[in-house]
Amino acid sequence: VVNKVIKRSVALSGDDVYVTGTSGDSLLGLALEKGDVSARIDEARAALIDRFRLPQPRVALGAKLVGYAGASADVSDGLIADLGHICRASELHAEIRLDDVPLSEAARRMVTDNQPLHLSLLFGGDDYEIVFTAPQAARADLNRLSGEVGVPITRIGHMAVRETGTRPVVVIDGSGDQLEAGKDGYRHFKAAGPR
Repeated sequence: VVNKVIKRSVALSGDDVYVTGTSGDSLLGLALEKGDVSARIDEARAALIDRFRLPQPRVALGAKLVGYAGASADVSDGLIADLGHICRASELHAEIRLDDVPLSEAARRMVTDNQPLHLSLLFGGDDYEIVFTAPQAARADLNRLSGEVGVPITRIGHMAVRETGTRPVVVIDGSGDQLEAGKDGYRHFKAAGPR
């Protein structure tokens, strides 16, 4: 039997980094539910809360990525955290462009020119999209696959050799400057302190 599992540990330097769908909707949906943020448009509010309450993992699309994707992870802990898992397992570094990370129309309306809020969407968990790497030669095939399945597959950066002291994932803004990212993503368990 041929193993059709896409592992985290097989990304290569020079690979493109992709993400499916959109990022940050679930984080905004949770924030809206808790009253931490507000949406000026009811439709945007409803769409984001639905993404939080009713996640739709890309199971069928994940199977279709076999043969194209090098390394892959589901975006459950946040885009930065889950791409970081790929980086650590593959012993590489990823550089992604903030402006290339796809946002839903509802999220885009809330972010507008708020770069800190925009950046925070990369750390939110529970989007259940797929982040993966693929060789540059796969670009045309992935564009075709995106059209066939009706799910955006967006190239957001690339993999590179990781130098000592470099964070696993670096986010670059539209001016080419590295953004300071203060955390690595959602954590499932809080470490217990001394009793």
